This record gives sequence, C-alpha cells and structure tokens, in this order.
Amino acid sequence: EEFHSLLGQAIGFAGGDASRVIVLSIPDWGVTPFGDGRDRALIGREIDAFNDINREEAVQAGAYYVDTVAVSREAGTNPALTVADGLHPSGVLYGRWARLAVPAARAALIP
Repeated sequence: EEFHSLLGQAIGFAGGDASRVIVLSIPDWGVTPFGDGRDRALIGREIDAFNDINREEAVQAGAYYVDTVAVSREAGTNPALTVADGLHPSGVLYGRWARLAVPAARAALIP
C-alpha cells in the first residue's frame, strides 16, 4: 500500500504522466557485510517479493522499472561496492545502477 501511494505521488510530480517515472528495485542489503549473522536467504526472499510488487505496480501504472538486484548482490563478493560501514552502496555501485537506469531515463525524459 505504501509503495502504491508513493508511486502515485511520483506520477503526480510528473504531471500525471507515469511514463516519466522511473522505479528502481530495492537492493539486497543481506549480502553485504552488514548482513553477517542475519538470515541472508530470508532477507533475499523478502526483498525479491517486495521488488516483485514494485515491478508489477510500476509496469501496471506505465512507469519504467529498473532491476538493480543482480548488481547489488555482487556486493557480497566485491567489497568495492559498499562503503566503510559495510551496508551502504559505494560510488562504484551507484554508478552501475545509474548505467542500468540510463535507457529508462532517456525514454522518460526525451519524448
């Protein structure tokens, strides 16, 4: 319900044009060093379930959806993808997400 409301708000900010909205998936923080000692498989399943809903809602509304989960999961084996706290994305990971979003951004911004 909360995501649906936020998506509606984003579409409102885009002048009611959902094709000008881009939704990025929630990254899987469970694979990061911060996830140590937690049920990583459960975290991954819950994030996948939430992202399935986000994707469905975005597509149904006519917004663009960018799946960043596979790239975020590389943080489990690549320490360069998180900052010193072991949780938050590094500039390298943000850059990879941005590159994934470029096609959707171009389509949303250039009629």
